[in-house]
Amino acid sequence: MIVTIVEGTRYEIEFSGNEAFWDFTLKKDLVFFTEGNIHNRGLRKGLKKIQERYMNTGYLKATVKAEEEQQVHKGAPVRAIRFVIDEGPRSIVKSIHIEGARSADEEKVRKQMLSRVSGLRDKGAYVPKVLKDDLLAIKALYLKEGFMEAAVQEDVQLSNGGKDVAIHLTIDEGIRTMVSSVTIQGITTVSENEALDAISLKVEEPFRKYMVGPDENALSALIAEKGYPHVTVKGDVLIGQDRSEARVTYDIDEGPSVKMGNIYTTGNFRTKEKILRNEIELEPGEPFSLARMLGGQRNIRDMNIFQSVRFKTIGLGEKERIVNLFVEVEEKKPYYIQMEGGYDSARGFFAKAKGGDHNLFGTNKDAWVGGDVSQIGYRTDMGIKEPRLLGSRISATLALFAERKQEFNQNFGTGVYGSSLVLNRTWFDHLTTGLGFRYERREQFWRDGSEAALSSADESEFAPRSILVTTPSISYDGRDSFIRPRKGLFSSFSVDVSTGLRNSLDNFLRYRLDSRYFFTPLNRLTLAFLGRGGFLQAYGEGVNIPDDQRFFLGGTNDVRGFAENMLRFDDEGESLGGRVALSGSVEARVDIGYNVELAFFYDAGTVEDTFGDVHFNTLRTSAGAGLRYITPIGPVGLLYGVKLDRKPDEDSGRLHFSIGYTF
Repeated sequence: MIVTIVEGTRYEIEFSGNEAFWDFTLKKDLVFFTEGNIHNRGLRKGLKKIQERYMNTGYLKATVKAEEEQQVHKGAPVRAIRFVIDEGPRSIVKSIHIEGARSADEEKVRKQMLSRVSGLRDKGAYVPKVLKDDLLAIKALYLKEGFMEAAVQEDVQLSNGGKDVAIHLTIDEGIRTMVSSVTIQGITTVSENEALDAISLKVEEPFRKYMVGPDENALSALIAEKGYPHVTVKGDVLIGQDRSEARVTYDIDEGPSVKMGNIYTTGNFRTKEKILRNEIELEPGEPFSLARMLGGQRNIRDMNIFQSVRFKTIGLGEKERIVNLFVEVEEKKPYYIQMEGGYDSARGFFAKAKGGDHNLFGTNKDAWVGGDVSQIGYRTDMGIKEPRLLGSRISATLALFAERKQEFNQNFGTGVYGSSLVLNRTWFDHLTTGLGFRYERREQFWRDGSEAALSSADESEFAPRSILVTTPSISYDGRDSFIRPRKGLFSSFSVDVSTGLRNSLDNFLRYRLDSRYFFTPLNRLTLAFLGRGGFLQAYGEGVNIPDDQRFFLGGTNDVRGFAENMLRFDDEGESLGGRVALSGSVEARVDIGYNVELAFFYDAGTVEDTFGDVHFNTLRTSAGAGLRYITPIGPVGLLYGVKLDRKPDEDSGRLHFSIGYTF
């Protein structure tokens, strides 16, 4: 196969006369780089967008012209285009005077305007289009207060060669119209008081004509939910001769009563029919509710076990008194196997595997078995997740687990096995609360011959311990992407209430806070911010907290430039944990094309035993840079961090290899 490429004409772009905007800013308006330039349409569109950019920042007399020259470079045609810009003066608003605002406070009127007088908080650019929108916003304010015939006139005076602008607004409020009565006729399914509560137009409140339509819809929705989907509502308004009062009447035709008929399902070869019926939340014989039916369709689509979902009603369009529902679904393949392997600085070489069933026995339960092994140890777990516990919107996850780990640069390891139960409830699109219960059988052990003389207190730490942990939590996730976030906020807070069974070493409260914010000021630049905090508070007879429960910092996942868990260490070079851990990061992520991202970061953190020990001198900091390659499942990164407060005998920094973002 032979592929022949005809490159066509190459474009060279140059700007002159532009002082208000950088060249790279104006190049964003040249759409022919992305949309092409057939018949010069892209060039004309770019000229128009540059002109609009100047107009929208107060350069009312700006002109943009394109001069071009045909050239040849290395035998290839080149079209050199030079954009000649005459910016002219910038018109700045120096004063705004408002006359005739008697019923509305003048400051309230000013708040409706986007046009501003120049000052510290606003440059005050005069844009005629914005001023016209301001007039509409002021009129909308008066309409909201019942002034149906309010009018706003503008008088704009330019001086000093068009640089200074004085705006004078004259408001003619007219007569204020109030609602004198509201009458609802033809209603039998709900009480009059319930209907009046559903509408926005109230007696002795300002009349707003634009609210009649929404009130019609509100009454229709209220009555339709009672089993009258064919209801019609017609609003009528009678204005008095002096236009000071309005009498509002809603005429209602409820239509026939409609009941829910039979529900038929097809395509659910594995999923049990009762699972689908539970999501629909409508039973045969109940009053038909279109809103509840659509909600059931949304619930089934959210189950994540179907490829497609389609609802079809029989009898609704024909205005039958019985409506039957057909539910057509296409199931996804329920079984899955996931395998993963690689290397990162926090774990060394690792391998992971997980297999399960997303639709166990056709009940929409997710069951799995998984495990991972790395240079720091292994973990295996198995569990089952019920997305709707007892028919509620609470999900429940029950799991059994066992692990044995020896973290890098720690002279001890831990072996843990146990079980957990986690309940979660998503309240809004981004807010989730949780309550977890965990039983652990934990044992701490010396690593690779590190054992030394132990005190009696130390010996108790290395005896097997049984622990019960209760964890309430709350989290907010407003990020635009889980894999590669570019904007949004993520924040979580949890408290581990740990109770030792037959020991007091594990009697403590563990508080953890994690907040992340992402901001993209430019198309290829994302700024990421991270703040983490942890605190251990012993209670009861417990004074000492074992090392395997303490916080450790340093390494790929928090303060880069340091070895794993080596942010704090003793005189012998052994890592030290603490009861208080604080860390933060600022990172600039620059997309340089070809799925490659350049990262610059600054990290800081401290680990101490009490808040009183935390001060500026205990804070360890680092900075560095690196590259990440963005894959469909996340980035793979190589970053180097340099210690900014290097201590004697410490290395200058460290190279980190990571899979996925560190935050």
